[in-house]
Amino acid sequence: MKSILFLTSLFGFVVISNSLPSYKLQHKQLQYNLFHGTNNDISKSCSICKTAVSFLQGFWTFPFGEDILSKLSEFVCEKFHLSSPRICHAIIPEFKHMVWKVFFDGSVDPNIICGQMFGESCVGSHSFFSSWNITLSQPLSKDNDDDIQVNDIQQVNGIQEEDAFQVTDNPLRIVQLTDTHIDREYLAGSLAECDEPLCCRKHNRKAGNNETAAPKFGYAGYCDTNILMFHTLLQGIQDNHKDVKYVYWTGDIPAHDVWNQNKNTQIDAISYATATLKKYLPDKRIFPTLGNHEGFPVDSFPHPSMTGEDSDIWLRSTLAEKWGTWLPKDTEETILRGGFYTTMVEGNLRLISLNMNYGNPSNWWLWIKSEDPAGQLQWFADTLAKAEEAGEKVHVIGHLPPCHTLKWFSFNYYRIINRFYKTITGQFFGHTHHDEFRLFYDMETFTKPISIAYVAPSVTTYHELNPGYRIYSIDGQQGNKTWHVVDHDTYYADLVEANKIDKLEFQHEYNARKAYELKKMSPANWNRLLYRFLEDDELFQLFYKSYYKQKKNGICVGKCKQDYLCTMASGMAKGLYNFCKFDNVQETHDHLTWRSKTYNKC
Repeated sequence: MKSILFLTSLFGFVVISNSLPSYKLQHKQLQYNLFHGTNNDISKSCSICKTAVSFLQGFWTFPFGEDILSKLSEFVCEKFHLSSPRICHAIIPEFKHMVWKVFFDGSVDPNIICGQMFGESCVGSHSFFSSWNITLSQPLSKDNDDDIQVNDIQQVNGIQEEDAFQVTDNPLRIVQLTDTHIDREYLAGSLAECDEPLCCRKHNRKAGNNETAAPKFGYAGYCDTNILMFHTLLQGIQDNHKDVKYVYWTGDIPAHDVWNQNKNTQIDAISYATATLKKYLPDKRIFPTLGNHEGFPVDSFPHPSMTGEDSDIWLRSTLAEKWGTWLPKDTEETILRGGFYTTMVEGNLRLISLNMNYGNPSNWWLWIKSEDPAGQLQWFADTLAKAEEAGEKVHVIGHLPPCHTLKWFSFNYYRIINRFYKTITGQFFGHTHHDEFRLFYDMETFTKPISIAYVAPSVTTYHELNPGYRIYSIDGQQGNKTWHVVDHDTYYADLVEANKIDKLEFQHEYNARKAYELKKMSPANWNRLLYRFLEDDELFQLFYKSYYKQKKNGICVGKCKQDYLCTMASGMAKGLYNFCKFDNVQETHDHLTWRSKTYNKC
């Protein structure tokens, strides 16, 4: 019986723990005990796991094995309260084929599977994912990497930095919308604090006395963006920001009800959001990118070579059609190939939109093949080389920040930034739901800042956040255009106040240069800001409040502050440098645990 419990628990736990936000799961300690509680000795638990996985892989061809294990896993999920019965019986069938095929068809070594459960000590000499590298072209001039400097006055794109990041009288304005997570099942009056990962919905009962009811405009808890809030936000952009010319739309459209989705619901969500943006922002050109929630099941993006039931061509075809609302026909080939594309914006500004899900650690299909899926990063590097030769500048948009991707994906992305930091004049990501940034440094010393990735705040309130968006000012309207970000303004809505006065308004939260006293928005100055944060607690609290869109109470100092500084300075996955010099191994472990807990909502 214990063997059956372990096998089914393994299947159920893999699905539940990796698809639902862990902080909303019930009886988390029980889940832990299902594995680690078999014996205090981790090595013995690891051995049991490997035996169990080998047993399952031996039954890969067993008739109905997939369905039998799925049913048993649903029973275990409900019996041990891993989630609510409704979710147990919905989400495991969604994931059963992918989990069965990826983990139990024999192609993935049991050492690696069990290492994911019990840590690297269980892996032994095996590697989770094999190393790989793309090929980079040689710089056009041999001094390409020789002039990386920390000082303000450095050569950027052939002109002095003080001019490259100079605020102009008439900047190009671009709004970034990210992580909309539109919930068309949101119902005012329903239970706002429920026992499921997503609340405020028709499926939740009506809130009773002394219970929190879902408000009209949205709730900063475990609830997503309702239609009224989304429409109000878009109408406000159209009415109040007439100088905005373009929109960078950086992914995650569907709500967080991942147990209640299928291919048709995903297509419908993408279609609805596309039509809504077109309706409310008819005069603005929109550049989209693919989020991790657009896949089905969530985070599922198989290698493009996969066919039949395993293929996600249904998604790539949908994107090619819907994104064609704003994109030229020549982008269709790479969108169909892998959900990425490049196109000219205006003048000599090129945009590259990447499918960061090909580096997503939660994309289990990568366990089968993780080396540069669809050849995307090689294409990225080759496209940048052509842009460099043509004298173009490039903005890069994506969903997951590179530091949130697999080690070798992130490493190669970092290499590309180091090679083309003069050509890439802006990086824009989402996914974390927070207002933050990531710095990139030279790869020799990791002390010389060369680029910055902006991570914009989410539209969704999930979880315990106010909704927000950002507008960038770009040097691109007149004179010697550099296409650098020279300033940005962030907006948010105070939902408590909005629901109190029955009026939703997005207000100006802060201006980057003024709030942080930045002379210029250069990587060097953002790097200096981190050192100023280190010494100035009052200044850091401005960042801390904005990080949570004015929804976090209390202050953050000492070790708490170091966690944030270390994260902002780490543009590469597993990168721990500059502000990441912790006193001991335990503090380093605590920091990585903090990162995992902070970013596991996405």
